[in-house]
Amino acid sequence: MHLVGSRDWRSPGGWALSVAARSAQFAQHLLASWDSIHTRLVLLALVATAPLMVLLAINATQDVGSARTDAQMEALRVAQMQANLIDEHLDAVDTLLRGVSASLVDRPLDDPTTLALLEATQADLPPSYSRLFIGQPSDAPMGVLASRPIRAADGSVKGLLSAETRLDRLPRLERRDLPAGSSMMVT
Repeated sequence: MHLVGSRDWRSPGGWALSVAARSAQFAQHLLASWDSIHTRLVLLALVATAPLMVLLAINATQDVGSARTDAQMEALRVAQMQANLIDEHLDAVDTLLRGVSASLVDRPLDDPTTLALLEATQADLPPSYSRLFIGQPSDAPMGVLASRPIRAADGSVKGLLSAETRLDRLPRLERRDLPAGSSMMVT
């Protein structure tokens, strides 16, 4: 004799069948809640706006990429412009040294008139030139140091004419062309 709630009355696949029945009952309950007009309108609004949201996200991504590329191109343009400015300045320093060293060919280097000529030349130079001197620097330079030999009439080297220039004092080396929040370093 078997009792009415015994396990033996249940079939071997009954457990799976009962889980499936419970799942179907839950799905019916869930679908019944979706049956209201309000729920259907909300679902319709979500389905209708989803493609628009996807397009907005794609456009925003493309805009950020485009802005990044534009900023990189502008930074490259400014860097090339500043590099050209520095090259022109260093060429001007070399030309200055060439001209001053040519005027010192027949002068004694330790003569006070030679030192006065260097001081007068430096007084006429823009503020980006820190020093103009003969010989090796006595202390560490604060800027770019360019030197040129002073040759005697026979071609021998009498001394070394040096000019120190500060690139940060160049009048046209400006940061106004850089995007906001940018920094510039000349090495």
